Amino acid sequence: MKYLPLSTAVLLTVSATAAHAQFKLQQIASLPANMGDTASGAGEITSFDSSTNRLFVTRSHTDTASGVNYFDLSNPSNPQPLGFIDFSNVLGSGASQIFSLTSVAADPAGRGFGVASIVPKVNTPAGGNYRTGLIGIFDTASGTILQTLDVGYHPDSVTFSPDGSRILVSNEGEYSVVPGSNQRPGSVSVVDVSGITALNKGTAIPGLSAAQVNTLDFSSANLNGLRAPGVSLPGAGGSETMVQAMEPEYVSVVGNRAFVSLQDNNALAELNLSTMTWSSVRSLGTITHSVDALTDSKALQTHTVAGLPMPDNIAAFTTGGKTYIASANEGDARVDNTGDATTRDDIRVSDLGKPGFPAYDGDTPLDPALANLRISRMNGDTDGDGAINVITTFGTRSISIFDAENGNVVWDSGNLLETYIAANDPTHYADNRSPQKGPEPEALTIGEVDGRTLLVAGMERSNHIFLFDITDPAAPAIQDFVLGSDTFLRPESINFISAADSPTGQAMLVVGFEGDGTRATEGLVLFNIATTLIPEPSVSMLALGSLIAGLRRHRR
Repeated sequence: MKYLPLSTAVLLTVSATAAHAQFKLQQIASLPANMGDTASGAGEITSFDSSTNRLFVTRSHTDTASGVNYFDLSNPSNPQPLGFIDFSNVLGSGASQIFSLTSVAADPAGRGFGVASIVPKVNTPAGGNYRTGLIGIFDTASGTILQTLDVGYHPDSVTFSPDGSRILVSNEGEYSVVPGSNQRPGSVSVVDVSGITALNKGTAIPGLSAAQVNTLDFSSANLNGLRAPGVSLPGAGGSETMVQAMEPEYVSVVGNRAFVSLQDNNALAELNLSTMTWSSVRSLGTITHSVDALTDSKALQTHTVAGLPMPDNIAAFTTGGKTYIASANEGDARVDNTGDATTRDDIRVSDLGKPGFPAYDGDTPLDPALANLRISRMNGDTDGDGAINVITTFGTRSISIFDAENGNVVWDSGNLLETYIAANDPTHYADNRSPQKGPEPEALTIGEVDGRTLLVAGMERSNHIFLFDITDPAAPAIQDFVLGSDTFLRPESINFISAADSPTGQAMLVVGFEGDGTRATEGLVLFNIATTLIPEPSVSMLALGSLIAGLRRHRR
């Protein structure tokens, strides 16, 4: 009998294997968001208050009621409607004076209050008679409205800094095409709530007044000499000043840095919360990408073009000691209401060369398959002669990760989203949207589960949800994919609830669907994020395999 060497015997005793985590989305509940009011317009934006286990959901319908619905999530598999916080009278004359209630956020520090952003109706523009937007502060336990504060024009989203010390509002100052109107400046309002330690229930929050609100637009005083080369100023054919044209869409905070998506300007800005000045305003340039531009077949047919990322939702995060910004590159074109196609920012490829449209002067002939593709009339003129040289789309149908220090692209999904949907759920492939912006990534959030950084993105037009592991920002990997829904449509927001805050003790997601205008397609879907450990051979086991193979060869 021959004995194996000691080193070999040791290898044979090794049976442990390494494992990597695989994350899955497990649906635990779905529900209408409108609490029976079929005209409510509910479900778009959600926020969870861990101190009360309540979920707050925007509800906005002009002339009926604008406010916040709230639900009990103590048992997430069976959410219960609790009530409605009615902001209809905050302007003094009923809901007819409110254009929309755009966003809601609950205090992450657990002090028992939340905030909603409110857009008044645009008043007669003669003489510049506009009203700034509002935020409404409410008690998360009772639903009582505590007070309102003025912010900038057309507040689009509201959030807290992670430590709860500040409320941040992106005031879009949305483009107006009313003849004779003066464009309102876009801005970010920062509300200092660091001095609030507890609520005096039923009254205004002590120490919170207009003095705590700091609204910063893009005027020279706030830019402090900063230049923004290449940033798009699209309104009125680019004739607006920078202060008029900038349109903040979404804010995400890391430490004392607030990152702001300027969707219509195809840019990202950074606000220094210590000095209250803009640190940078960076153009995102173009990303070469492949698109499907045909509506006559479910088969994906790709064509390479340039694209303006123009992100909607962004999320800043830190990993490996570096800060990054993830973006959902939806794209957005300013479209006027005159009905004149020659005054639109977006045109069809087939319009090029027609009267009132720019000519095409590219190096390669136009592909007939691109005829219906919507492109920018203001971008792609590389030699300044007024003709389009490079076909450029609004949005890139992708998700990007940028280095926050220099704005460089660390990773872009390219046409992964479109091709993955076409291959895995062709029934819900948004073929009719191919000439527009494809599946249209819009909703996005980032959270940490079991030490891994996860990104979740929602496709507004195809209704799909993607789950990525982005622990390595340069090499994200798809973890899960939720098939398109025929019940709830157009995911508008995704709310991550950490395991520490979740009533299940497991990380959760709440997806808010804005619907297609029928109200029946608005709603909420709740998911658990489940972790499965996938075994993989350890180094020792691989060595054992090699040893066995060698012994077999030796025996032969």
